[in-house]
Amino acid sequence: MRPLDERIRVLVLTNEEADGDHPGHRDAFAQLEADGSIDAFAWAAPKMIAKSKGNDGALREVVEIIRGTRPNVVVQIAIQGFPFTKGWFSEVASLPQPPILLYAEHDAWGRWRKPVPTETKLWWRASDVVFSVAVGKQRALIERFGGRDVRHIPNTYDHIRYAAAEASEPSTDGDYSDVAVIGNAWGRRYFSRLPGASERIRLVRALQADARIPLAIYGSNWTGRGVKGPISIDDQADVVRHALLTANWDHFPDYAASSSDRLWVQMLAGRAHVTTLHPASGWLPRPEQGLFLEPSPEAAVSRIRELLARPREEVLQIGLEGHRWTRRRVSHREFARYVLGAVDPRLLEPLPEDPWRHLPH
Repeated sequence: MRPLDERIRVLVLTNEEADGDHPGHRDAFAQLEADGSIDAFAWAAPKMIAKSKGNDGALREVVEIIRGTRPNVVVQIAIQGFPFTKGWFSEVASLPQPPILLYAEHDAWGRWRKPVPTETKLWWRASDVVFSVAVGKQRALIERFGGRDVRHIPNTYDHIRYAAAEASEPSTDGDYSDVAVIGNAWGRRYFSRLPGASERIRLVRALQADARIPLAIYGSNWTGRGVKGPISIDDQADVVRHALLTANWDHFPDYAASSSDRLWVQMLAGRAHVTTLHPASGWLPRPEQGLFLEPSPEAAVSRIRELLARPREEVLQIGLEGHRWTRRRVSHREFARYVLGAVDPRLLEPLPEDPWRHLPH
């Protein structure tokens, strides 16, 4: 990546389909502009533009926005299906002062199961830096498709969407008893081609089989005891605060340093959380900070039973410590600083040491 000898002017391309889908990402970069950390910030959402101008029209408009605002950095946040083309990247590269391209990959992908879309490969190949929520196998995959500089970045929570949970501590006094599971079931019975999906089903079925475990299961395609149905992303923190603790099993459990996008919402809500032990997870908080990482669904069930055997007040206090660890530490504000810190390392200085200086390389 070429050195930047001027202050950052950033254009952020979001994957929003409607205004306000991801308010925290825009706010995070706007805060950096407001406090003088960067020179200028603008944003565009190609999917929103395409609703009136079509995909080709949206691509042309984004190029015109780049010409008009003259960013020296463009950040693309996980495109999720928008059809960028080789021609678009060629046009951007041919501009008199082409911007540095940074891509934030929020999904895990595989070669055969959940294969990488063409437009994602194009961004990986064209970007000066690809930030990925998993390394190891995922880093190798990105490099296989042309990624030159791949760096780990955690998923982060939306500090605007979950402002109320961030601003208030969870209660430690209520008569909470449920183990809440938030996530969809993928596949038939116990089999799915999506890595980790069968193990998630095993986890839920094992919990359902133990009548001593009070359950609240949220998401699509579940059946049986404790099923509550899907919930809105906006309601997840509130739902978690009505439980005693939470559990989940991640997709791609063998991907190093990976973490679910729901992890930080559940930690911010302030309940002890039991989930997948990925390789290279040393950067994550410890059990005394509310997070219990287990090597198998069976181990996760055993951990849940062990936590339910503890005094309720102790389990709630552990969850509170998780909230205190998470808030203002892994939000979209820190995400924006970390991404732009690849261009201007001074932006990294205010970040909390834990976890940002301990991420795997």
